[in-house]
Amino acid sequence: MTASMLSGSAGIRALTESVGAVPVPRDVLVAEGPDALKFLQSQVSQDLSGLAEGAATWSFLLQPTGKLVGFFRVTRVGSETYRLDSDPGIGTRVEAALRRFLIRTKCTLSLTENSPTWAVRGPDALSADGSVPAFPGMTGYDLLAPDAPDAIVIVAPECLDYVRIASGVPVWPNELTESTIPNATGLVAIAVSFTKGCYVGQELVERIDSRGASTPRVLRRIVFPSAVPTVPLSGGAAGELVVGAELCNAHGVRGAITSVAVHPDTSAAVALGYVHRDVDVGSPLAVASVAGVVAALEIG
Repeated sequence: MTASMLSGSAGIRALTESVGAVPVPRDVLVAEGPDALKFLQSQVSQDLSGLAEGAATWSFLLQPTGKLVGFFRVTRVGSETYRLDSDPGIGTRVEAALRRFLIRTKCTLSLTENSPTWAVRGPDALSADGSVPAFPGMTGYDLLAPDAPDAIVIVAPECLDYVRIASGVPVWPNELTESTIPNATGLVAIAVSFTKGCYVGQELVERIDSRGASTPRVLRRIVFPSAVPTVPLSGGAAGELVVGAELCNAHGVRGAITSVAVHPDTSAAVALGYVHRDVDVGSPLAVASVAGVVAALEIG
């Protein structure tokens, strides 16, 4: 961390009350060629046919079983060029899956892992040239560039992690893995087109949606009403809130925490987790540990 990088409550305030820029590398896969659109349309879950140059949308790439290969943002950067940017670690998976179907197609794929990116967040964030909108629910934009935007304070990544958890934004591999069913994530509304036609893995997503059903567990934002003993990674001592901690009620284990962060001023925790579909929003749960129930919480 550099001397000029804000951290703690000052960094969180910048990202939520003014503006701050956070270095967050992204994997970037570029699909280019006269068949790029046709090829991607047959593979990804989102409809790209009406995407204007410079515009972006979100999409899944699925396994034939319907579970995730990856989740990414698609930007049309030219008439025959599309950029797929994702959380680190997804790019190689997406590239390998796409190459399996890249046969006699005038489209090339090129991957850059951990490409320099700046997440600019806050109500005072104004779009810059070449920027793309932040994830829905977070105010700001992302800039895939080596240098931070001018005159914007730099903020430590752990501050952005707190803000993204509080905003309910999933990341790979915490909330999104190769075992995830898209309908469980809450992302179908922004990442799936039900009118575009066929794509790999479509059947499972379509079947769950058409039946008006839900997956056994769904991703929820979890808010703790008071300070609790919290550490950000699994492996904590008994009585600490950790990734992987089980969520319980009178019916037993109903879910588990996938991401957790604590506010530096209040010590109140926020978390994300997959919770059984029979638990209503706002219903009380508890966190189990080796020592037993350690804190009450609600999902929202």
